Amino acid sequence: IFCHQEDSNWPLAESGTLKKKFDDIFAATRYTEALEAIRKLKKQQTKTAEEYKKELQVLQPHMDHAHKLKDQLDECKNKIVSIKREVKELRHKARAAEEETHIVEARL
Repeated sequence: IFCHQEDSNWPLAESGTLKKKFDDIFAATRYTEALEAIRKLKKQQTKTAEEYKKELQVLQPHMDHAHKLKDQLDECKNKIVSIKREVKELRHKARAAEEETHIVEARL
């Protein structure tokens, strides 16, 4: 490592000064701070994921029930459409039968 002649004794300096010098040379403090930030972020993300999993466990049965109710609603709507169609057909047949009855009564 190149340094000025006045700083040539830096390897023999106090441990704190020596550590600072190495940290400056290798940028270890920024690396250490970045690692610590990553650890904190990972811990926070893990905690958030666990909270979401708990919330999902609570909400999943409600979601399943809602899907079941929606399917039942769709089935009921289809039945209503079918029944309305059948009622319409029966009314048409009833009118035709009434007309035929009137025709027969008129002939008698």
